[in-house]
Amino acid sequence: MVNRNYKDLLAVIALAILAVVAIVIQANKPSGLFLLALPLVFLLPGYSVTAALFPNGGHGFPETLAFSLGLSLAVDIVGGLIINLTPQGFAPLPWTIFLVSVTCAGCAIAALNRRHRLEPTSGQSRLGLSVSQVLLLGLSVVVVASAMMIARDQAARPASTFTELWSRPASADGQIAFDVGVRNAESKEMNYALKVQVGETVVYELSSIALAPGETWEKTVVLGTVGNEDVQVFLYRMDSPSEIYRQTRWRSGSG
Repeated sequence: MVNRNYKDLLAVIALAILAVVAIVIQANKPSGLFLLALPLVFLLPGYSVTAALFPNGGHGFPETLAFSLGLSLAVDIVGGLIINLTPQGFAPLPWTIFLVSVTCAGCAIAALNRRHRLEPTSGQSRLGLSVSQVLLLGLSVVVVASAMMIARDQAARPASTFTELWSRPASADGQIAFDVGVRNAESKEMNYALKVQVGETVVYELSSIALAPGETWEKTVVLGTVGNEDVQVFLYRMDSPSEIYRQTRWRSGSG
């Protein structure tokens, strides 16, 4: 027979497991996935953490709901920072694993605290907290400090890194020409190769353009007769020379 002191914790774990099963079944139905994920995102983790922190209860329904919602949002924020560092990124699977793990861990700690609630002299610190509460608070401090460090590191990085390639019609001694340029806005030194084609004919080719972050390379390429053929510029990264990294195309008559 299950002790009534643990019924809410068992119900939370059961709901979390049910949500996981339902999410797997409804994986190809985004609307169903959204509805089924709501309790796992906004309620269950926070309730388990609340139960772990306050094993003696004493809160009414409004207070418990507020704690559950607030702590669930805190868990989501910390989880987002952690999951962003994983190879899969913000995918359903790592999110589900993280939220279910937090929920089950919180319920396990809450169950241990309730088990020792009738024995206040056993396993308590001088502050009146149980050993499991002290461990949970210590873990919370570590997680929050880690999250702050990750957030600060992310904020210090450039918002985005990219390589800019451009081409525009120009005039060189009355001949048809194009100004071609490359700007390295990546976070490291890059080495590029560049090719300019008129139709299927290569009219200009450069095997190496080494640019430090923030540097720009630009050249006027004389094309000769263009006619009705397209002018294309292809840029390659030297660490992947067979793949086109950037490309511009001027269709005949568009310039």
